[in-house]
This record gives sequence, C-alpha cells and structure tokens, in this order.
Amino acid sequence: MVNAGKPYTSMALAWLRHLNTMTSHFSPFHLVTLILLTALIQGGSAQCPWEDESESELQSTCICSYNTANELSIQCNDLTNYPLFKATLNKHVNTKVPLDLLYINNSAIRNINENTFNGIFIKNLQLSHCRINSITPNAFRHLEFTLKHLNLQENDLEQVPVETLRHLKNLTLIDLSKNKIGKIPDDSFSTLNNLVTLKLSDNNLTLYKNSFRGLELSLKNLNLKNTKLKSVPECIKGLKSLTFLDLAQNLLTQLPGNNMGIFKNLNSLTALNLERNILQELNENAFLGVEDTLSSLSLLNNLLTEFPTKAINTLRELR
Repeated sequence: MVNAGKPYTSMALAWLRHLNTMTSHFSPFHLVTLILLTALIQGGSAQCPWEDESESELQSTCICSYNTANELSIQCNDLTNYPLFKATLNKHVNTKVPLDLLYINNSAIRNINENTFNGIFIKNLQLSHCRINSITPNAFRHLEFTLKHLNLQENDLEQVPVETLRHLKNLTLIDLSKNKIGKIPDDSFSTLNNLVTLKLSDNNLTLYKNSFRGLELSLKNLNLKNTKLKSVPECIKGLKSLTFLDLAQNLLTQLPGNNMGIFKNLNSLTALNLERNILQELNENAFLGVEDTLSSLSLLNNLLTEFPTKAINTLRELR
C-alpha cells in the first residue's frame, strides 16, 4: 500500500519543479533523478482506470497504483476540477475495483454531498486541505462495511459530523485535526465500537463528560494536542483500552491528585505526552491510577521549578 501520509506523487512533482528551475548544468545525479521521477509519475498515472482524452487533465494531478491484493490506490494533489474527478471516479471505479486508498490533497471540495461514493468500495479515505465545511448525513453511505480509516484533517469543519459517522461502524481511525471544531457533544462516537485511533489536535475544543462514551473498550490512541484545554478532560475516564494520550501544547496548570484521580481506571495507559503546557508542580498523587502501566512520560517545556521526584517515583514502570 502507498503511504497515505506523504504521497510520493507530490514529492516527485516537487522535485521535478525544483530541478526545472535550476539554472546550472545538471550533474549526473540530477539527470538520473529527473529520469527516474519522470518515469515514476508517468508510470503511475498510466495505471489509472480512466483513459478518455476528456479526462486527460487528471493525469497531471493524480497517480494510481495497485497493491499485492490488486486493490487500487488513487492519490491526487492540487486537484482543480473536483466535479470532473468525481464523475470520472463514478464512471470507471466500482465494486469490481476496490480502492485501498483514495487520497485528495489541496483541492477545493468544500461540500461532501449525499451518496458521493455510491457503488465504490473504499478502505482508506483521506480528504485533507480541501476546504471542506459541510458533510451531509449520508455522504459516506455504502461505505459502512469497507471504510477503515477516515482522514479529514486541515479542513474547515466547525463540528464533528456525528450523523455522518454514526453508521461507519468499521472505522478504526478518524483524523479531524486542524479543523475549526469547537465542541465534542456527548456520544459523538458512541456507535464506533471498533475505533482505535482518534485525532482531534489543533482544534479549540470543549469536551463534555460523555464525549467519548462508547469508546471505552476500543480506543487506544487519543490525540488532544493543542486543543486549548485548561484541565485534563473528565471524558477520558473509563477509557480502559487507552495506551497513548497526547495532551501536549495545552493550557494545563496542574494534574488533579487525590480528589479527582483523573487517570484512574486508565488501566492500559503506557504513554502520556504533557509537553509545552504550563504545569508548575506535580503532587505525589498526580499519576494515581497509572503507577503500574505508564512507561513513557514527557514533561518538556513546562514551568516546573523543581524535578517532581515524589510524583515520578510512583511510576514503577517508567523508563
């Protein structure tokens, strides 16, 4: 499978642009690099299922490949004609050509309407930096049994698309980082019993007591980095399967000890990131509940005036 995080298409195109702007003579290295990158881009796009001349403009922005299971991956960067792409996708890709990955980056999609992917099987869907601000309730209908990863980072969503997500019960990863989301209502993810990773970083969040209800037995990785939190959210209580919690770059001034026991019942937590907060001290019971599981802890760039010896000494598994 092609890496969804940094598609080689955009990197190859960036290298080509760089080489094309060079005024000096190419070295042998540059010449070989140019040949290989050109072959990579041309070879990849030749595998795309569309061939009509009317769709030729997609060849310069999209690249396709097949994995060992003969599943298609389509990656598009700087897509200027989304309606054409959507029509082309519906025309050439169907249930007989399952998509391992559909990746669209830096395009003006804005709205995801009803039944957008009707008749298409998709495992991994990433629509990033596409200015998406609305998603209708049935936008991902017919993906209920196939979609595993949904990445909507760097868009303009102002709320979690709760109704859209409700039926995607096979999701194991959701990334809503770098949007404009303000509130995570109670039961936002309550039907997603297979969800393992939830990324909400870089939003200005308000979390409620039951924002993560329903994820107690499945969620392992929770990213709340840079979400303007002033205290550790109560809604993490009861996430018994959680192994990694990222609370970096927030506004935390303290970790509740005896009275709150905020980490109590996090029986699987092994890694906790508290970097770049404004913690000034940690009392002896700051990590109550994870003394026997926490093995990785980062406190870099806080306002601690002295090493929190008593709190750290309670962590028997810390490396």
